[in-house]
Amino acid sequence: MGKKVALITGGTSGIGFAIAEKFAQQGINIIIISSSYESLDLAAIRLSIYDVEVTKIDGNLSDDINIPDIIKRVLASTDRLDFFVNNAGLARFASIENYKPEDFDALFDFNVKVPFLLIQAFVPLLKRSKGSIVNISTYWAHKMIKGRHSSLYSASRGAMVSMIKALANELSADGIRINAVAPGSTQTETFINWKSSLSDDALDEFEKEIKNSYPIARLGKPDEIANAVFFLLSDQANWITGQILNVDGGFTIR
Repeated sequence: MGKKVALITGGTSGIGFAIAEKFAQQGINIIIISSSYESLDLAAIRLSIYDVEVTKIDGNLSDDINIPDIIKRVLASTDRLDFFVNNAGLARFASIENYKPEDFDALFDFNVKVPFLLIQAFVPLLKRSKGSIVNISTYWAHKMIKGRHSSLYSASRGAMVSMIKALANELSADGIRINAVAPGSTQTETFINWKSSLSDDALDEFEKEIKNSYPIARLGKPDEIANAVFFLLSDQANWITGQILNVDGGFTIR
């Protein structure tokens, strides 16, 4: 039958790369979509230690005018798709007075429209494999933080959550499951670089806040998110669909 195939958007760094590596460790061939040639090449080099094929698709998902071409190239690269992870997303935070109309379009296009169009395009392959989908969501869809204004961003992520539940209801008849993972703050390369820019006093204050906000008293690791994603995609989760799994060290219960 050949090896299974997984597609990951934004799979070259952070949580996305951790997910790609998790698939590779299990001997699953990988297709990665990213807007950066350099990051695609680097990810492929890092994954070359595993006995899998890595297909690189360069394309900017933030502009939906690019989506038909990206879809065409993915479909030209494979006639099989078992797992699909919508990892790429866009975050913009502002007060309602400062959000601009273009922010609305950008957030809803990237976080709702693009995942919808990609899922729509790949449903035929997923039907054939009885495949599974996981979208990377966020706690911002249902938890707000004092002093962090997020109305449009939270609305776009909330729309994604509703879409996931509706698609789970619709696609289950075709044997396709769809779920989401909502990570807490995770120690990706970007996050680590941000922390390194803090002063000693600001870093101490940040560490105190983490201990106060997270019952497990630490941030997450990319591989911990990847493990949850892989579980939801695996046969071990065959009776789970339309769910949003918070992987956040207990952040959303406090």
